[in-house]
Amino acid sequence: MYCTIIDEKIGNIFSYGLIESNKKIKVIAGHLFYGKRIEVEMYTDNFYIPKKLNYKKMSIKLDVDKDGLIDLDKLTEDKYVSKPFKRIYEIEGYWFFIPKQITGIVEYLYNNNLIDGSKIKVTEKHTAVSSRAPIINVNYDKLLKLLIEKKSSVRAHYYCEQKKDFDKGLYADFYVLGNLKNNEIQFELWQITGNSRELFYSHFIQDINSDTFKHFDLATHIIEESSNVVSLLFDKQKLPLSDKIKWFRNDNNFKKDDVLNITKLFFPFDILVDEFTERKI
Repeated sequence: MYCTIIDEKIGNIFSYGLIESNKKIKVIAGHLFYGKRIEVEMYTDNFYIPKKLNYKKMSIKLDVDKDGLIDLDKLTEDKYVSKPFKRIYEIEGYWFFIPKQITGIVEYLYNNNLIDGSKIKVTEKHTAVSSRAPIINVNYDKLLKLLIEKKSSVRAHYYCEQKKDFDKGLYADFYVLGNLKNNEIQFELWQITGNSRELFYSHFIQDINSDTFKHFDLATHIIEESSNVVSLLFDKQKLPLSDKIKWFRNDNNFKKDDVLNITKLFFPFDILVDEFTERKI
């Protein structure tokens, strides 16, 4: 059965659609398709669902790698419903979405012709783009110089300057760890907000004789309850994790500006990355 989604909804759960008899039906996730004529099928006695979102019947296996990522250039958008910041990909008759954590990153990749070699996570969930909050951070050039001179690991720690908001949880810690080995510099950046156990992680590798990065990935790390985050700073130790989710990877020699711009889009407090690259030390 087909219906046309109208601009009328209750909450974020369902919208109304008009069928040929001009009768209104309730369509789960209909808000994604205002003004569109889509195929729906019965989901419960009172609700319909777009046929391509009825995952109860899904038996396909996504072509993902060991990190659960899929090649972006192999994904096919459903041009009828997909649009920037709300891209929808069709895989074997079902719709898949970009997780809110990387919506802005994927748009950056499209706008800067960086699709080739990029791998992303896709999801069945259709959620809105999350908002971001500004704060502060570090100096990339100084870190690079120290790594080359000292030929050993270098650490740094930066945090939000809005101390008056600490009680409200509006603060973040930003950890940087750099290592030099076999003429390759490895950068690891972590950001943690408030007292959360979730760390946002950016990892990139650069040859000291090149201005491009041979590897770049983004992930979220969930640390164990017994973990002490300051171990990142004082002991330069990786923290034991209870879970890790890889969201993006590219091994095609990204430029520094692209790596840092994409990291900014991923980290909740994005101005920290500006300070990491621009702050005078």
